[in-house]
This record gives sequence, structure tokens and C-alpha cells, in this order.
Amino acid sequence: MTGYSFGCLRRYFPQIFEKVLLNGVIYARMSPDQKAQLVEHLISLGYGVSMCGDGANDCSALKAAHVGISLSEAEASVASPFTSKIQNISCVPEVIKEGRAALVTSFGVFKYMALYSMIQFTSFMTNLADPQFLYVDLFLITPVAVFMSANKAYEKIAVKRPLGSLVGFVNICSIIFQIILVGLFQVGALFYVSQQPWYVKNRGDPDHFKKNNKSMEGTCVFLISTFQYVIMAFVFSKGPPFRQPLIKNFYFVFSLIILTALNIWITLSPVEWVMHLLSMKKLDPKNEFSPFRFTLVALGFIFLVFSYAIEDTIVDTEWFKNFGKKIIRKKEPKNKYKRIQKVLDSDAQWPNINKITFNN
Repeated sequence: MTGYSFGCLRRYFPQIFEKVLLNGVIYARMSPDQKAQLVEHLISLGYGVSMCGDGANDCSALKAAHVGISLSEAEASVASPFTSKIQNISCVPEVIKEGRAALVTSFGVFKYMALYSMIQFTSFMTNLADPQFLYVDLFLITPVAVFMSANKAYEKIAVKRPLGSLVGFVNICSIIFQIILVGLFQVGALFYVSQQPWYVKNRGDPDHFKKNNKSMEGTCVFLISTFQYVIMAFVFSKGPPFRQPLIKNFYFVFSLIILTALNIWITLSPVEWVMHLLSMKKLDPKNEFSPFRFTLVALGFIFLVFSYAIEDTIVDTEWFKNFGKKIIRKKEPKNKYKRIQKVLDSDAQWPNINKITFNN
């Protein structure tokens, strides 16, 4: 379609303009204003629009598009968020890969923030001490939250698209499933410590919000939650098909290994000064390498298996996404271009090749 035809359709035949626009492939000999109008109309139909340009006449369209890519460092680079050093459209797949990786990373970080907040909330019920919260925030959450987003984009563009909604069915179900799993393991750890012969129930302290109140319940939940913080970061740091394998994110993997080893050491054989520093109470007479402490470590690894299985065998599967679509039951497509295409598919007379359409 030429710029002259585009202008005539837009001005005199609005009743078929969007239908023709929906099936347009090549647009040529268009003025700068018409380029911008084309981009704006495609956006109004619900498309995600990318525009590549190399001159001043493309600035308006580059600015109007969702993703504007300048193929030169001249005037067009001022109006577009991306500038390519390669003066051809081979840069577009790179932008798509990086965009998908950034989207998946953002969702993963969001879910991790939601989960570590819920882990802290459930742990707070057992009156964790202030040094324990400081250890979690400073040594566990901060390193993994910084490094988990450092993973680069995958080399190839996957056929399937990443999830497009932060509060969609799949993401919300993922968070809910993981929250339930966190709660079950913390309750299980509390029940397990309460069955030990050396267990002493915490009677509570009226001023427990003003001072560190050591308790067996709080120490037990603190130990199991330290594994949960690290495991959640690992589970939500997904690799292919949108990001590089996790092993290539060296700093993140190194921090996971160091933090896991530190948590195991604190759980199995804490020295007196560490227990005093973290306001931990002795959980058994020997206080080191007891079957109870090994069981806490085992619970951490079992939690890893279940948490990873939820994401890999349920949340990230096509059948679960289709199940979500059946539950939501959308009556009409959300995007306008899908609704128009649905009408065109049911119209046996479209396209009107042998019919002359007159301007009203």
C-alpha cells in the first residue's frame, strides 16, 4: 500500500480502513506523518509495534512506536530509545531476545520479593529476634536479589512467548502454591521440634517486641526459613528458553553455594558466639550434629525438590496455561485486531475483490 492509498482509505473509507490495515504487509512511499499515523493505528488495534528508521523523516514514527530502533546515530537516534551500530534490521532479533529476558527476569524478581515477604511474615509469628532478621536481610536476600537479574538473554528466539501479565493466572497461582508450601514446611518444622523430649514451650514475653526473646520455636523456624530464602531465589531464576542457563550467572551461583553452605553450618554445628550473635536458643543437649539438626537440613532439600517440581511440572506447562484459560473463560478477545480478524474469518464475502465500495 502506498502513502496515497493509505491516505484515501483513512480519510474516505473508515468503515473498511481497519480491515485492510489488519491484513497489510508492505507500506511504501509514505510521508513522515503517514508513517506516524500507521504506527498509531496499529497500536490502537492492540498490536505491539516496533519501528526501524535511519533518517529525520522517521522520527515521528520512532517516537510513536512501542519499540523505536534507530539505524543511524543521526537525528533518528534522538527520538528512539534504541540505537543500532549495524545499519540494517538484523538488530531486531537482539532487541526481542533482550526484551523477553528482561520481562522474565522482572517477573522472577517480583515473585521472589512476594515470597521472601511472606516467609518473613510467617516467621514473624514465632517471634524471631532482630539479629535474625538482620542476617536474613543483609546476608541472604541482598546478594541473591542483586545477582539473580544478571543472567543474559538466550542465544535463540523461542517459538513460544513469555507470559505477558504480571498478575495473570499462572503467576498468581505460582505465588500461591509456593506460599502454601512455605507454610506447610514451617508448620511441619514447628511440629517436629515440639515432639522432641528436650523441647521447652515458649511461654511468651509481654515485652517481646522490645527485646530479643529467644525461643525454640523461633530458632527452629529461623533455621528452616534460611534455606527457603535461598531456594526461592534458585527456583525463580529460570534459564532457557528466554535466558542463559543458570550456571552461566557465575556470581549468582557462587552466592547460592556460599549461602547454602553457611546455612548448613549454622544449622548443624553453630558455635557459641554465633548463637549469641543471632539470638538462637539451644535446640538439643549436644547442640551439634544431632539427628534433629540433620533432619532440618533434610527438610530444606525436600523443600527444594517440591518447590522446583511446582514450577517445572505444573506452572511452566502448557496444560496448566490452557487450564487457566478455561477457568477465566474470556468471551471476547482482549485485543481489537483479534476481534476484527474473528469477524473477517466468519465473513464469506471478505475480501470484497469484485465489489466496488463508495464513499458515503
